[in-house]
Amino acid sequence: METTTNRRASVEALKPIAYRASQGISWSPEQRGEHWLNNCENSLQNHLAQIPEEMHATFEEKFLQLYAQWLAAMSRCISPMITGPANFPTKRAEKLNNYEHAALERLNTWVERFIKRCNRQQRLTGWAEIERLQEKVESLQRLQDMMKAANKICRSKKLADVEKVDELVALGFSEKHANMLIAPVESWQVVGFAPYQLTNNNAKIKDAQARIARLTRIAETADSEQDIDGVTVQICNSEERLRLCYDGKPSPDTIALLKSNGFKWSPKNMAWQRQLTDNAYYAAARVLTGGNASVEAERDMRLRLKGKTTDNTNDTEQ
Repeated sequence: METTTNRRASVEALKPIAYRASQGISWSPEQRGEHWLNNCENSLQNHLAQIPEEMHATFEEKFLQLYAQWLAAMSRCISPMITGPANFPTKRAEKLNNYEHAALERLNTWVERFIKRCNRQQRLTGWAEIERLQEKVESLQRLQDMMKAANKICRSKKLADVEKVDELVALGFSEKHANMLIAPVESWQVVGFAPYQLTNNNAKIKDAQARIARLTRIAETADSEQDIDGVTVQICNSEERLRLCYDGKPSPDTIALLKSNGFKWSPKNMAWQRQLTDNAYYAAARVLTGGNASVEAERDMRLRLKGKTTDNTNDTEQ
């Protein structure tokens, strides 16, 4: 008999279905059931150790639900060794086995995705993201300068190919790459770097610089909070999030409106949130005005969210 693991109450609650799970495929379904319960507890402990503590309750509830579905699917499986070979429904047994395999695959896939989602590298915000982008701009600028210098070397009429390779290697390119730059393999390739490569890299530099300017503006703005018709609206510049906090669970229609406007539930912050962008203000205004308000009403709500007054007709949305 397998040694009983110290199992939590939620796992023990699966005992009836765990004992039935192997009744059609094992001579000792209770012993096999103990194995499945111990396996459930051990797996749960291993998985919970890989995710943040605040997500444990959510994970455990769904994991046990899917584990129970797998056990239920297994309980319908049959073996000729147990039921006897006479008139054994082979096709039906195969179909039931496929259901059991699919249920186990569903469980494993969900676990893998949940853990991966929880442990995904947290996106940097505020000054940390600005610092990362500044390093990115410096790296891209160095690449831009290298490509320009390489093109000048590759297209020089005063240097022999050997000298060009030497200078490109000194510039930081590998010898193999240097040879490819001065003698392209394909006929359609140009000597050195193509104009589009410099143009694309320069566009990346400009995009990063624009994001730095926007993030700097946000980071230098204090967080704010206001109550609008019973909904607490949090403008979290420090985390680049716009959050809507409801007193209790919103109605199904409101939840559908929130989701359709890009808001996601954050268990950690107990709020519906989305990234703080200009579009976030438009989305929040639609939600707070019910989703079918007039253009003027939504505009007034956006101005209110941004801390502006509707009295000043010279106000423009930035």
